[in-house]
Order: sequence, then structure tokens, then C-alpha cells
Amino acid sequence: MPGLPADFTASNVPILVIELAFVLLIIAGLTAVWCCVRDRVIRHDAPAWVVATEALLAVPWVLFPVIFLAAVAGGYRVALVATQVVLAAAGAVWLWRRRAALRPGWRSLGGTLRRDPAYGIALAAVALFVLWGWAMPFPEAFNGHQHDLVNLLRHMWESGEYDVLAPEKVSYDNNILIWPAPFATFLSLFTVQGIDDVGLRPMFLLPGVGALLTLQLLRATTRELGHESAGSIAFLLVAFSYYASSDFTDITFDLLSPLLLAYFSYHAVRWAVRREGAVWPFLLVLAVSFLIRRQVFLIAAAVLLALVVLRLVPWRAFVPRPTGARVMLAAAVLAPALLWCGVMWAQYESPLFPHETELTEKVFESPYQAAQGTQGAGDSAPVFASGSGPTERIRRFFEARSEGHPFVLAHYLPVFKTDGSGLLKNAATGVSLSVLLTLSVVAFALLAGRVRGLAVPPGRARLLLLAYLAGFLVVGYQFFGSYPKYPHYLAFLVAPFAALILFEAARRLPRALGPPLLALALLGAGTGLWAVNTWGHAAWDSSLANVKFLVPGYGTPVERLARDTGRSPADLAREADEYDRALASRRGRILYMDHEPGALVPALLDREFLGDVLYVENPRARAVIDARTKPAMLAALRRLGVAYVYRPGRGHEPFDDRPIFRETRDHRGPSRTVIPVGEL
Repeated sequence: MPGLPADFTASNVPILVIELAFVLLIIAGLTAVWCCVRDRVIRHDAPAWVVATEALLAVPWVLFPVIFLAAVAGGYRVALVATQVVLAAAGAVWLWRRRAALRPGWRSLGGTLRRDPAYGIALAAVALFVLWGWAMPFPEAFNGHQHDLVNLLRHMWESGEYDVLAPEKVSYDNNILIWPAPFATFLSLFTVQGIDDVGLRPMFLLPGVGALLTLQLLRATTRELGHESAGSIAFLLVAFSYYASSDFTDITFDLLSPLLLAYFSYHAVRWAVRREGAVWPFLLVLAVSFLIRRQVFLIAAAVLLALVVLRLVPWRAFVPRPTGARVMLAAAVLAPALLWCGVMWAQYESPLFPHETELTEKVFESPYQAAQGTQGAGDSAPVFASGSGPTERIRRFFEARSEGHPFVLAHYLPVFKTDGSGLLKNAATGVSLSVLLTLSVVAFALLAGRVRGLAVPPGRARLLLLAYLAGFLVVGYQFFGSYPKYPHYLAFLVAPFAALILFEAARRLPRALGPPLLALALLGAGTGLWAVNTWGHAAWDSSLANVKFLVPGYGTPVERLARDTGRSPADLAREADEYDRALASRRGRILYMDHEPGALVPALLDREFLGDVLYVENPRARAVIDARTKPAMLAALRRLGVAYVYRPGRGHEPFDDRPIFRETRDHRGPSRTVIPVGEL
């Protein structure tokens, strides 16, 4: 596969160590900056890992307006490098000044692992996530939008600016290039594009770092509830599900979702246990998730309302006691959302474009929303049509199916056997929630009083669980009923309760063998599934190729990409060759038939900015779709200057019977993927 960038091909231990050190240094810098703010403005104590999570969520978010405005003005490189230099220097100084405080923690780690073997087992899972995410640096390689971020970040570096695409250029296939920009600037902090062999590669360590922080947040949560070790069990209960393992190894829309939910849950539990706390962490989660992941925003808002209604968090806590510093911090947290919504409103006539809801479509009526195409309902749109009543919604939920199974069973209680897996896999991992996790939550609701050493009255713990479930169910009922990714968000909220009841049962075994054996069983089930099936869409492979790919330097980059995408190296090499020849011919433009999975190779090879290419569902290509005969189709292609057409990678209902899709889908000429119009 010719021409893959150097940062995707360089793979050895020294580079891994250097890139990991760079990422940790930037995070230390974020933490140093945040500690200065915390000490002067917030003044609420929190464990070190919680503070580090706050820093990772808050500081890049607050920095977004600075980097974005500089990028719009053409100063992206200067703004990014200056920010990285400041953060690296702050991180180095912060680590040096705290070396005396950090040293005892490192020295006591061995003792901690001996006292709590389940923690060491959970850390082994984190190490696996870190290595696999770095070894496979291809975001959403099989299906999804995030590989466009590779193209966007390279374009921003090369051009020195951020392009707010003209409305006529935006369609469902490339809308990730304009939403949400704070996510792209966040990732850019962990890149070194001035050095080709490093480039974007460090950012692929972030999912694994997110897994580490999620583990620490879950342990901090269960420590508040009385049993810190149960947090390791909670992490292992959720980490290996189909969607959570993707969160921890891949750059997806949900890169920050586990952190946001676990951080929210920690503070909710703290209020329930101590009957005091801070409310600004809830506001931070709401502000960041509003743009980054609106499903999480809606869940957090609904659960927060339930916490207030159930008097677990007093409403008076939200009555502001403003000071100048607090007002400035609140403004800094709100500014990114206001700025970006303002840009969207000015450019596309809707503040939430391109991912609208039925309500915002009625209020703002953006003329460009129709350009999102037939696939544009997407993540944020309500699943159910307007006017469907309660009975109809519930009926449709229970009739919905996922991979041939009832949706409710597939995602909440997978008590069935599927091809290539069995009841054991579904019991321990699952797609969203495993059988073990779901049944353990039910057991906690019934038997919370049996958990010895619980730091909160059982009735109050049940109220907290009720708040989580009520908020989740209300949002799911109203917006996301059978949206496949929605159920796995619940796992991060309820896992501590499930882990507590399992921990209580496991520690009844003699010699404290129960918790580590349970943790080992969960790790074994998760890694066993990964060893033969990987996380994502790749095909079942009993040769244990995944284990071999963990070794830096094993396999060629195209073999890694092929494994991650479920395709053959020969097919990928052929597509790359046809794509390169089409660009080199200069006969005319390429008509892209779909983004997912059709634009993967162009995004990774980075020959052109995908914001400038033509997709078939873009309004500019409407004449091509509207053509009902082959001659009319060819005439429309000539008028657009199209010389090559990509073969469709998925269905395009209701247009699949139109000539452009029929002719390219059934084409049997010399070109397999990038088809010259002459061959049609």
C-alpha cells in the first residue's frame, strides 16, 4: 500500500516510549494549569486522579476558542506549538516540584498490588488497551466518521488554518469536518506533526489513557461507597463489552464518554455518601458533553434532575454565590459552546448543525439540513417519529432487533449464543451490558443491605441507583430507544453497584481469593475474545494474529490496517493503487459514493482535503442521483467534470435502483474500486 504516512508506519519500542512520555507530559501540564485554577477558585478537595481527569476535560475545552480563532486567522501552527510548549514546560516544572510527593506513591505501588491483586489485573487490561490502540492507529477503520479527523488534522497543519466549509460543500458524508471542532483541537494537543515519524501517532494513546483514568475514577467511586477494590471489578465488568472496548482502544465520538460518565458518577456518589460536595463538576460535564457527545449531555441532565428531585443533591447547591474568579471560570467553561454554536448559526443558520433534533429543526429551519442525506438522522436525532404515542414507542422498542436478536436482549440481557461466541462471552462481556452486569445490578437493588461495610445507608444507595436508571430510561424513551450505542452508557453509571454485590459474594471465599479470581475470569473472557475477534468489525481469526500485532514491528502497516478493517492486504493495496492513479491522471474529479467505509483509504493516504471532494449525496451531485437512465447519468457526470467514480461500500436507500448505484455496484471491468467513467 504505497504512500501511507510515516507516523502510521513507524512502529518500535523507542517510539512508543517517547510518544507515551510526550502524552503524559502534556497531561501533566494540563493538570498543573488546572491545579492553579482549582486552588484559587474551586477549593474543594478531590483525589489526584479526579483532578487529572478534570484537567483533561476542562483545560483543552477552555483552550479551544484561542486555538480555533487563531486557526481561522491562519495562525494554527503558531497557536498549537506555543500551547504545547507552555503545557510541556508547566508539566515538567509541576512534576519536578512534586517529585518528593510522587515518589512514595511509586514505591508503595507494589504493596498496593499485593494487597489488592484485582487492581493489578485491571491495570493489565489497561496496558492491553494502550498497546492495541497505539498498534492500530486507524480511527474507526471499518465504519464511521472519525478517520476524517486524520485528514482534518493534517490539513490544518499543512494549511495553517481551519476551514469552516461553505454550506454547499457539507453533506452527511463529510460533516465530521465541521462538528465538533473542539474535539479536533483537543486531539491536536497530542500530536507532533512537525516530526514525520511522530505526527499524529501519539493521539492514539489517548483511548488507553482514558481507560486508566476511568479505572481510577471507578475505584475512587467505590472507595466513597466503602470498598475501593470493587472499583477494579467495576472496570472489568464494563471494559470488554463491544462498545466500551472500542471507547478504550479507538478514536471515536465516545472517546471522552467513559470519563464524563464516571466523573459525573463519582461526584453523585460523593453527594450521596457525604451529603455535601460541589455542583460545578456536573456543570463541567454538561458543558463539554453538549458539543462533544449530546447523548451523554442528555443523560447527565436527566440524572442530575433526578438527583435533585430525590433530594440526593439539594437544589440550594445550585444557587450561585458568585465571586469574580468564579464568574470568570464559568464564562471560560461556557465560552467554547457559545462560540461554536454561534459559528454554526452564522454559517448554517442553526446552532446545532449538522446534528439536529426534531425540536431544533422546527425552531431554526436550517436550509442546509436536508443536505445531510438519507443517513443524516445520525446520533443525535430522536429515534421515533413525531407524534408516536407511548404505546407505539414501547412497542417499537421491544420489536426492534439487533444482529438478528431482540434489541432488549442483545444490549441489556444477552442470554443467547451467537456465531463465533457463546453464553460465556455474553455473560462476561456482551455488546453493551453483560448478563453478569445486568443481574448484579438487580441483585444490588434487592440485597444492598447485605453488603458489609457499605458507607451509605442501603436505602440511599438504592435511591442513587434509581436516579441513574430513571434519567437513563427517560432520555432513552424520548430520544434514543433503539439506538445501538445508547445502552452502553448505562454501564459506566451502574457498574459500581454491580461490582459491590459481586465483591461481597467473592470475598466470602477463603484466603481472600474471591476478588482476584473474579477479576482474572473477567480479564480472561475479555482478552480471549480480543485474541480471536479483536474489538470492532474484524473477522474471527483463530490464528491469534492480534497477539502477534502487539509486538512493535510485527507485520506491515497494510497488514495491520487489513486486520483492523476485516479486509485483505491485497484489496487495500489495489484500492490505494487505483486511487493514486486516478489522482495522477488529472482527467477530472472523483465522485465519492459514500464516506463510510468508502473514504477510509483517501483519508489515511491524505492526498486531498476531504472537505473539497464531491460526495454523491451532496446537493451539487443531485443531477447524478436524479438521472433515471444510463445516458442521463453519464451526461450528468460529464457536466460535473467527474472522471472516476468510487464503488459504493454500503446501501443508499431509497436510491439503490438508480443507474449511478446500479452501474457502479454491478461493475465488472478492470477497475475494482475507483472506476473510470469510461468503463461505465
